[in-house]
Amino acid sequence: MVEVIKWDGRSEPFQREKIVRTLLRVGASPDAAEEIAEEIEEEAYEGITTKEILDMAFKRFEKYKPAVSFMKDLKTALGEMRSAPEFEEYVRQV
Repeated sequence: MVEVIKWDGRSEPFQREKIVRTLLRVGASPDAAEEIAEEIEEEAYEGITTKEILDMAFKRFEKYKPAVSFMKDLKTALGEMRSAPEFEEYVRQV
């Protein structure tokens, strides 16, 4: 099983469901979220970071939902983040 490096340096097994949940929260359809997660699972490699996975997911999501619409939902997506790890990762990336 592929190990993923989290933002704090810890590693954990790759969990496709986390990609699906993240994409559903930002407005992807269940079919699109599953398809994107499957593509990323096939490309994931040992030591991939969560940032790389997020970048891959959002880049693929753009073909399903234009970037302008995605930005319109940014306030909603920020409001739905769990306080510490997700928001801190978002701020770190910005």
